[in-house]
Amino acid sequence: MSSNDLLSKAGAGSSILYETFIGIFAVLIEWEYGLFSSSIQKISREAMPKIYIMNETGQARFYDFDRDTIYVGRSGDNDIQIKDRFVSRLHLKINQVGKRFFIKDLKSTNGTYINGKPIISGIGFEVEKGAPIVIGTSVICVGEMPKNDAQSILKAMKPFRELVNEIYDLDPDRPMTYQKNLDLMNRVKNILTQKTPIDDRLGKVLDDILDFFNRVDKSAIILIDKENGQISKTIIRCQDELDLEEPWYSQNVVDMVVGERNAVVIPDTDVEDEYNLSDTLKVLKIGSVLCIPLISGAQMEGVFYIDSIDGVNGFRKDDFALFSSMGAAIAMTVESSYLQ
Repeated sequence: MSSNDLLSKAGAGSSILYETFIGIFAVLIEWEYGLFSSSIQKISREAMPKIYIMNETGQARFYDFDRDTIYVGRSGDNDIQIKDRFVSRLHLKINQVGKRFFIKDLKSTNGTYINGKPIISGIGFEVEKGAPIVIGTSVICVGEMPKNDAQSILKAMKPFRELVNEIYDLDPDRPMTYQKNLDLMNRVKNILTQKTPIDDRLGKVLDDILDFFNRVDKSAIILIDKENGQISKTIIRCQDELDLEEPWYSQNVVDMVVGERNAVVIPDTDVEDEYNLSDTLKVLKIGSVLCIPLISGAQMEGVFYIDSIDGVNGFRKDDFALFSSMGAAIAMTVESSYLQ
């Protein structure tokens, strides 16, 4: 047998051995990969963010956040259905952007609340992991369970939600009707989502407040420097007939809201002195004042301030519901402007 024949046979044998080896290797890889793939899938599902839903009876269930957007509502067409007559058919949208979560109320009838505060419909709000989101009689959390149980969260919100319902009742003595509130909040939403400079947007919001409420004499958004905690910018508007002179607002009220991170509402400085500020406010010719902290996440962005010369028809505590909703949207808009 020639050397060429030997090489030819050796080559053929090597080819057969090679093909056999590749076949066996492929089977082993497929088998191993199947096991490995299922392990990855198992680990991936365990690491996948969860959406937790708890009702007022204490029952809880969770869903994998397995897509970018999850829709929640009473209708079975949603990704997550909540059978609750206080939940709208299409109530809430939850978005996942990287490791951050955002929610948007979809013009629901009874609203959506984050940490006990109502949000403006149609505007996206960032939520932290475990922050209680309330729709109807259910508590929703993204990423982790809330620190408190659902019953405690819903119970704590009851007085505040009653206030929200009160301001939407038709009261012949007050112009603040449901439709008027809805119109204003939609206008605020549209202004804040415009692609104009942040100062222009905030100024337009204040202009709209003066147009909608004759009893508001001055409105201001006062921003705080994150580095030193000092006032960095003041955007203020007043009714045309007023001569705007310094001081433009009550510094004592602003300092109290910034320091305590809580709202101050004084309906009438002549009859109420809960904060021991009446004498100071009278010197400034302020009959009624409402000031709300602008907080986004844990960051204090500033305050949302409105006052009135007339205390008789001034602000009531139920006004807090409407203006705190605006304040939440303003705070998020201010924070977003810093990130751009």
